[in-house]
Amino acid sequence: MGSITVLFDNGEYSVISGLFDGESERALGERWNGEGVAPGFPNQGANPTWHVVSDFLAVPLLHGLLDELLRRPGEGNRRYAADIIIELERWRAVEAASTRSVPR
Repeated sequence: MGSITVLFDNGEYSVISGLFDGESERALGERWNGEGVAPGFPNQGANPTWHVVSDFLAVPLLHGLLDELLRRPGEGNRRYAADIIIELERWRAVEAASTRSVPR
């Protein structure tokens, strides 16, 4: 992933937004974090990797992250929440554009 924004990281689970594999549209990536010799999931051998979230799951995942942040208020979580809201606005714009381009 290129041009990455960390949207959530609670030490156990992380979500990022970025450009994946030369695409022009941003995608979400997620992973369970590991410690020491355990690289978390997904991984490639001893190296941590990211799972690309399917488009149809992006908005529900972002809403779930906001709910989780509301349960644990704090300065760092406010920054994550602001970035998630920006990402939600982007996904809503993409959804709106795709429904306008579908012939009726």
